[in-house]
Amino acid sequence: MRVTEPRTLLLLFSGSLALTETWAGVHSLRYFHILVSRPDLGRDLYQSVGYLDDTQFVRYNSDTANPRVEPRAPWMEHEGPEYWDRQTNIAIEHSQDSRANLKVIVGNHNHSELESHSFLWLSGCDVGPDGRMVRGYEHFAYDGADYITLNEDMRSWSAAGTVAQIIRRKWEMEGTAERYRAYLETYCVDWLRKYLEKGKETLLRAGQEQKSVLSHSETWSLLPWAVLSCF
Repeated sequence: MRVTEPRTLLLLFSGSLALTETWAGVHSLRYFHILVSRPDLGRDLYQSVGYLDDTQFVRYNSDTANPRVEPRAPWMEHEGPEYWDRQTNIAIEHSQDSRANLKVIVGNHNHSELESHSFLWLSGCDVGPDGRMVRGYEHFAYDGADYITLNEDMRSWSAAGTVAQIIRRKWEMEGTAERYRAYLETYCVDWLRKYLEKGKETLLRAGQEQKSVLSHSETWSLLPWAVLSCF
C-alpha cells in the first residue's frame, strides 16, 4: 500500500487552515501530528506542528540531526531551556505512542508491516472572547482517511468503518473520552490563554482579531501536547 508522502501530508495540514467560518474574538490552539512508518529505512518519521490561530509557533521533526521542539514564532524564542526540554520529551513520548497505535491499527486491518503506513492526529481547542472554551477536538486518521473522532459533546466517539468500531468500543469502555475532555477543558485552554498573552502583539499586527476556525465537518477533510492513548 502506498501512503501519501510526508511533505504532501504537511501541505494537507496547511490547507486545513483555510477559512471556513469567521467568529469574532474566537482563538484556537491546534497541534497536528504525523507518524509515517518507513520499513525500507528501518526508522519511522514523526513530525508535529503547533498553531496559535493561523500562526505556526512550534514544530518537531524526528529526521533532523538533533530532534527537538523548535520555536517558529518570534515570541516563542524567549522561552527558556527547561520549556524546550520538556516539550521535546513530550514529543518523543507522542512519537512512541503514535508508533504503538499505528502498529495496532495495521494489525487490526491485517495490513503488512512491510509496507509504509501513516497515523495522523489533530488535537486542539477554541476559546471565545470571554476566555472560555467554545469546543475541543481530537481527530485521528489512518493512511490519510478518517478513523476515529471525538464527538462535539466530548463524551463519545464516531468511528469510520467496521475495524475502527473496535477501537470506539474499547475507548468507550475505558472512559478515554473523559480523559481527553479533561485535558481539553483545562490544559489546552490554559496554554491557549498563555500563548495568546505571549503572542498578542504579533497576532494583532497580523490582523487576526477576526478569527478563522474550522467547522467540525472539515476538521479532517484534512493533529499541546495531549496524552495519546494507545489502542
